[in-house]
Amino acid sequence: MAYSFDQAADRSKTPSVKYAPAFLRTIFGSTDVLPMWVADMEFEPAPFILEALEQRMHRGNLGYEVYADSLHEAVASWFARRHGWTFKGQDLLFTPNVVSALAFLLQELTEEGDGVIVQTPVYAPLFHTVLATHRKPVYNSLRWESGRYEMDFDAFRQMALRPENKVLLLCSPHNPVGRVWREEELKRLAEIAEEGDLFIISDEIHGDIVYAPHRHRPLLSLPFVNPKRVAVLSSPAKTFNIAGITKAFALISDRKLRRAFKSRLEALFLQHPGALAQVAMEASYREGDAWVDELLAYLSENKRLAEDFLSTHCPELGIAPLEGTFLMWLDFSAYGLKGKALRDRLVQKGKLGLNPGSWFGEEGASFMRMNIACPREMLMRGLERVKLTVDS
Repeated sequence: MAYSFDQAADRSKTPSVKYAPAFLRTIFGSTDVLPMWVADMEFEPAPFILEALEQRMHRGNLGYEVYADSLHEAVASWFARRHGWTFKGQDLLFTPNVVSALAFLLQELTEEGDGVIVQTPVYAPLFHTVLATHRKPVYNSLRWESGRYEMDFDAFRQMALRPENKVLLLCSPHNPVGRVWREEELKRLAEIAEEGDLFIISDEIHGDIVYAPHRHRPLLSLPFVNPKRVAVLSSPAKTFNIAGITKAFALISDRKLRRAFKSRLEALFLQHPGALAQVAMEASYREGDAWVDELLAYLSENKRLAEDFLSTHCPELGIAPLEGTFLMWLDFSAYGLKGKALRDRLVQKGKLGLNPGSWFGEEGASFMRMNIACPREMLMRGLERVKLTVDS
């Protein structure tokens, strides 16, 4: 079946974060911007997800539910088909979202004041959750080398060997720099973490959005990883553009930690799925292969068009190679602008709303993050607005 990604979803009648006037005024100081910021796609959800939700509504009965065995099977089957990874069903635990799962794990694995290593620039809620749980973020900044971002393993090893540092937060694929970590990189990372007795929490929510020839490797699937020292977090939210309705899950091999994680869910009465969330998640993983394949082809062409346009019309603009995710990381340092001045120039001259790079860490001050998961017509409008801004 051929799916179309040339039509944007109509958000005018929904309180979408991406388009909400109050949010736009707060972040950009104006509602007159083309919003290409929040990491959700402009596309409608896949029709088989909407059909499954409609059928569930017709059946009625929206009371308390348990997670169905068929959902466990659908998740496991997806990872086996798409990533060649077979895991134990008992290791899979459902959770409200990836960030809440991260908070639960930090509370189990660390004490207040303990160090948690984060590789900035990185998805802001990762280090915000460290701060919110009264842990200490320890910044292992990524390094720009030979035209792409690399991990700083020497600095990481020094941090890992300090006894006050207990956990590494890994973003894989990495948001916002777009890296898909190679197996040899993950091997070296895991070896250092084992040497320092660090637990690794791996946020893999973008794991399905990867461009050939790159390949996402779920951390727990790798033979050199100590499964008792790793938890993988993911969700269909990004892959299928259903963040407003779906749940997330954690894969935890350590029995004691898994039991403690489950107890935290139950203590907060979060162990029940939403009836519709369960339907959306199962439909995604059971029927989504062809839709995702076509999505990746569309996004790959968007990526090519964006890279070609920007390298031609904005040659001084830095572009981090996009290996995974649908988020481009753009460096405006050659134009002498950063922080609020850069954001304001894009808003005032280009009427364009992008994520300020400073949200992702100090290293991002001269960067902006651009969401290219949109119909091609919208993408080209956004690119023209980048050009208009830098030409000014």
